[in-house]
Amino acid sequence: MTGKKIDEKSNIYSYLDNPVDGGCFVRILTIQGWAFSVTGEKVEIDILMNNELFDTITITEKRDDVKTAFVDFNINAICGFKKTYQKKDIIKYGETFNVAARIKDATGHEKMLGPVIVQKVDSIPEGPIRANYGLVWDAVAKTEETARHSVSGFANLDEYDRAGRESVEMFKSLVGIHPEDIILEIGCGVGRVGRIIAPLCKKWIGTDASKNMLKYAEQGLLEGHKNIELIHTNGFDLSDVESETVDFVYSHFVFMHIDEWDRYIYVKEAYRILKPGGKVYIDNINLCGNDGWNSFITLCEIDPACRPPNISKTSTPEELYMYLEKGGFKDIKIIPESLVVSGIGTKP
Repeated sequence: MTGKKIDEKSNIYSYLDNPVDGGCFVRILTIQGWAFSVTGEKVEIDILMNNELFDTITITEKRDDVKTAFVDFNINAICGFKKTYQKKDIIKYGETFNVAARIKDATGHEKMLGPVIVQKVDSIPEGPIRANYGLVWDAVAKTEETARHSVSGFANLDEYDRAGRESVEMFKSLVGIHPEDIILEIGCGVGRVGRIIAPLCKKWIGTDASKNMLKYAEQGLLEGHKNIELIHTNGFDLSDVESETVDFVYSHFVFMHIDEWDRYIYVKEAYRILKPGGKVYIDNINLCGNDGWNSFITLCEIDPACRPPNISKTSTPEELYMYLEKGGFKDIKIIPESLVVSGIGTKP
């Protein structure tokens, strides 16, 4: 969830996820966001282009992230709106135009989202390539709030901590965490998991290719914790970590943002730095699961010009198994769920 648009004078809470101000598109324009009335009134959305009414749409999309963030309101998860328009349908508005969404409920309350400036283009603009991980994620992590949202989908601190605690409980169940363990995270971001797991082990090492992410991690992690080390990596390996020095390596919700070759390189690097008997955990969106497929289709609908370099890509259970097997791990366990597939291996 990108954020909260709150007006204390209105009963309507809402946010426009897409398009973003200054965005562009090649073939389709997707207008997407969420809205709800705290009184439970039905809401409609007027789509305005160049300040003219273009279309009226309704709430149809399920948004569990919004329901969780506004748990005190006990809202319906069906609070999202989404509509895609072909380039030919909006050609009359010119190459550059503004888009806004006017949210209204049955009581007469209204909320305006936007306007944002959008541009039609004939080819995909140049920008940082996906594999330049440090540059890509530094751009995403301009502020601590955008950094938190980019790695978890939540900017709200309470929800962010809840997600981190759930991850740590999962690791306890699947792998086990012990007070004498040295644990390393590949792609630690701002420390969503590290801040929870560090007090449970001898040492926690957070690695990331983004200097901005590590800056926010340092601000939020080092205070009160003496057993934390943060390492800025080149984005492709763990060359700054000595061999056979770590008990547990995990990469949680990171493989979706890196290319397949680099996923395998990190698995091999995990094998190198693990002590004999050490364990590795990896995961990604499961292309073969129902929710994973739905996520894939949602991203498939994004116009090519609007696909960010850090857009999430999926894996299959067979892919993760192959990485672990070819990387030298034994006792491999693959856990395919509807949204996420995870893999665990042990270094012999």
